[in-house]
Amino acid sequence: MSTSAVLTQCPRCKQEQAKIVGDQRAVCSLCSKALRRVYQFCWACRREWQGENCSNTCDLPGCALRAALLSDVVITDPVLPLFGLSEGLLTQMADKTYRSFT
Repeated sequence: MSTSAVLTQCPRCKQEQAKIVGDQRAVCSLCSKALRRVYQFCWACRREWQGENCSNTCDLPGCALRAALLSDVVITDPVLPLFGLSEGLLTQMADKTYRSFT
């Protein structure tokens, strides 16, 4: 019997090898091997996991806002101020927003 894992891209190595193990927590086996420790990250906000290992909810400040800005959902409403922004610019905006929380 085979079990299929839900995979996501690792923000550190950029490979589609990270396994989602909780609501927001993912583990990258490639980075874990390279770092010689378990590398975990929040797949929503794309930052290294800072919460407890048993927790499935990200404790990082601004996680929800950063996750929304990094989302691949296309903004099609021309009235919204984010209409037509590129992914790179949205990532820069998310990083700047995160730094304002810390």
